[in-house]
Amino acid sequence: MAKKINWLKVIGLAYAIAASIFIIVFCDAFFDEPRLQPFLFDYGVDAMGSLVCAALFYGCFRQKGSGMMAFRVLILLLSISFLLSELMLFFVNVPEWRNACFILTLTAKLLDLFLIFLFYYFIKKMLSLSGKLVKVSDVLIPVLFALEALVILVNIFYPLTFAIDSSGRYSASSIALIEDVYLMVAAAITVVLILLSHGPWNQKIAALTFIVFPLLGRLTLGNEFGSASQYGYVLMSLIVMYCVIFNDKSKLLTATETELNTATEIQASILPSSFPAFPDRREFDIHASMDPAKEVGGDFYDFFLIDDDHLAMVIGDVSGKGVPAALFMMSSKILINDHATIGGKPSEILERVNKLVYATNKAHMFVTVWLGILEISTGKLITSNAGHEYPILSINGKYELIKDKHGLAIGAMPSSKYTDMEFTLRPGDQIFVYTDGVAEATNASKKLFGTAPIVETLNSMPKGASQKDILLAVRSAVDAFVLDAPQFDDLTMLGLRYNGPTASNEDEEEDMERLVIEAKRENLLQVQGFVDGLLEQLDCPMKTQMAIDVAVEEIFVNIASYAYGDGTGEAIIEVRAKEDPLSVEITFIDSGTPYNPLAKEDPNTSLSLMERKKGGLGIFMVKKSMDDMTYEYRDGKNILTIKKKLN
Repeated sequence: MAKKINWLKVIGLAYAIAASIFIIVFCDAFFDEPRLQPFLFDYGVDAMGSLVCAALFYGCFRQKGSGMMAFRVLILLLSISFLLSELMLFFVNVPEWRNACFILTLTAKLLDLFLIFLFYYFIKKMLSLSGKLVKVSDVLIPVLFALEALVILVNIFYPLTFAIDSSGRYSASSIALIEDVYLMVAAAITVVLILLSHGPWNQKIAALTFIVFPLLGRLTLGNEFGSASQYGYVLMSLIVMYCVIFNDKSKLLTATETELNTATEIQASILPSSFPAFPDRREFDIHASMDPAKEVGGDFYDFFLIDDDHLAMVIGDVSGKGVPAALFMMSSKILINDHATIGGKPSEILERVNKLVYATNKAHMFVTVWLGILEISTGKLITSNAGHEYPILSINGKYELIKDKHGLAIGAMPSSKYTDMEFTLRPGDQIFVYTDGVAEATNASKKLFGTAPIVETLNSMPKGASQKDILLAVRSAVDAFVLDAPQFDDLTMLGLRYNGPTASNEDEEEDMERLVIEAKRENLLQVQGFVDGLLEQLDCPMKTQMAIDVAVEEIFVNIASYAYGDGTGEAIIEVRAKEDPLSVEITFIDSGTPYNPLAKEDPNTSLSLMERKKGGLGIFMVKKSMDDMTYEYRDGKNILTIKKKLN
């Protein structure tokens, strides 16, 4: 296999050779009787300059930032100009190549105009120049550029400033100096702007070398600005600028990136990230996520128990990006949390927080907020919206966009008023809230994702899906829409499913027995013994006990065989005794592959065994023998419950 070329070594070797030639020619120029032709100095300088150009190309394409494109084009045009000057050696004084010499000369003069314009643009960006003089220069330099280009192009029809005679020799006219008006004015303006800029002096000096190097060449060696060696001088000045300016900016960028990373870590650390968030509370399932964009943003979410019977949910989006937005987000989140704990309706909480934020809001930032407080025992949900996205609510199993009344964003006005909206959630109802980064996710064609696909994705989820899976499904839908387009905003979502008040009181918990066991077939007898022992304490009739044993065997063997694939995991069996009427409720819990056995179509028992599809008969028999059978997937767990009356 061919060995890859180490371009750094090649460029380094070329530098060494060019530097040697340059030193020899430079020293020779000061002898009383130079042994080398004077023009060799010009081309020695250009030779080194062209190698500087190669090194710049190697480095600058790895750089990003303001002015970088102008810098690359500047190097490219200088390289082309150098090649043109080399080609003209073959065409000058050759009559048959007169037209080619004219075209090359005209092109080189036009390129010089582009070079000084790009240098001005590059310096303006890299030194962050601003002010009245810059505004005047932004108009004056392009106008002079256009007039100068027009003067040069006139030479196509009439020898205004130069001519190539019949022998192929270049000659300048008596008014050729007008070609330098643009060059001198633009150079003078750029020098003044560099000196007046607020950048460090080492960057100013580096920028001035673009003008100073060619002038020094003229003063010391008698060359004119515009001779062959100007390209070498200019390229060497660019390497100075590259080393000084980009070195300083790289240090600044590194420091900025460190600060942004720290801000991102702080931002993420104050958001709830441990799930399940409330493992002892089965009345609800809640999950939230935030996928930050490249830049630190101001999205946040929060949820916390105000007391044992009230759950607060918050989602917000701060205006702006970067560290200021992250800091504003943190303070807003803390204020909302504190005032929700104090008490009051969501509208009252937002009004109090708004007054505090506005009074100390020197940066004139604002934050949109959706706040909801759920009364866990009754399912009553009260919400208020401060300029945030519309929530999406699932009632009776169907998600719909709720166009609630919006108040102004927090921090926008000192006396903003907010409106409460009340819902009554029943077991199974769900709510989904999000920031505009989800609805306004944009693909390569600049189309927005919108809210309709969010609702469609939510309604496509299977019954009993966990909130974590629901949020992941929405994120996947956004990713499929956006594809390779960049993410410009944070994607933040929060989802809640209300399960209703559960049998969590002390008396009922005392009647519940639990067995945690490895999900293996050989443990079936231990599971059946555990269940039968409790059934015997309840004086369960033998016929009923046998039916329950068959159901327990079918369900546990299925978990042991399929839930964890080739591996193994835990199975939890919970048995609860119920009164009025006397009955037993047995729950099987595993953390294996999500699977809802109730979704499988019942087998057609009217067909013969040969005609009937394989599978499903065991679960079908369990459904027929039990009084009730339910399934849900919650917090990453399959939860299957069977119920049977004992008398």
